Amino acid sequence: MRLSRNIVSLFLLSAVSASAVPIPEEHPINGSIMPDKHLLIHAVRYADTPLRKENKAAAREELKKRLPGSFTSIMERLHQENGGLTVWAMELVLETDEDALVDSIEPFLDSPHPFTKKMAVYFLSFKQAERLIPDVRPLLEDDNCRGVAIRALSKWKDYESLEIIGEFMSHTNERIRVAAANALREFRHPAGMPYLIRGLSDDVFTVRNTAARALNFYMDEAVPLLDGMFHTETDPAAIRQAFRCLGVIGTRASIEVYERWAAVMPSYRIQREKPLFLHEPRSEEAVSLLLEPPLF
Repeated sequence: MRLSRNIVSLFLLSAVSASAVPIPEEHPINGSIMPDKHLLIHAVRYADTPLRKENKAAAREELKKRLPGSFTSIMERLHQENGGLTVWAMELVLETDEDALVDSIEPFLDSPHPFTKKMAVYFLSFKQAERLIPDVRPLLEDDNCRGVAIRALSKWKDYESLEIIGEFMSHTNERIRVAAANALREFRHPAGMPYLIRGLSDDVFTVRNTAARALNFYMDEAVPLLDGMFHTETDPAAIRQAFRCLGVIGTRASIEVYERWAAVMPSYRIQREKPLFLHEPRSEEAVSLLLEPPLF
């Protein structure tokens, strides 16, 4: 009991002592004379007063002026800062000239910090950085970076990686399977279609749906493979996804296959969806399934 009272007394004494320490007065910053590391403190801090908001805006503006060099300072702090720095870094990547940041990000492909390394690949995937394909391709075997490496290589149209990425449609991690399906959509290469057909029978809905949306963009090229599915496939979810693909593609060839197989399929859900795809003009829902952006 006495020990408890002593702990409480110590806590209260500490609180009183802390409250007695004067809070340093804040002033507007002069960003032009501050090093990057100090500017970053203001750039990502929680701005809960008018002065802090002003300083935050000034710090960000000064760091933008120093790009691409200041992006090195951002990457160096990425692993130890709050999420706000990562979000702002992403904004800078999207706003800044295509090639300006590549040289600043490239060294971090070898970062000892897993998060920084992963974000370096992700940021680079938004740039024309095809020269880095040999450096990124080995990251397909890196559990930490595999997903972002899949994205980057597909954006850079590294067709040598297509089959490796296609095989990830059987990966144990559903997020990797989704990334692979989106990558095969990005490649738009016929060699990717068999892997997407496999994805239609995946146990996880998001994988099935992503594979289906990817196949939609292959248009008539996908129709023979979808037609062939009905001869061997027994999974109702996969069959329904195949029907939806044919309906969304909406060409003469795909609708002919759709109607032929729908005539012998007693599934209530398939019969219920027929008006979405077979009536003219096609429903907004059917069109939206084709235009929907990837989960990427």
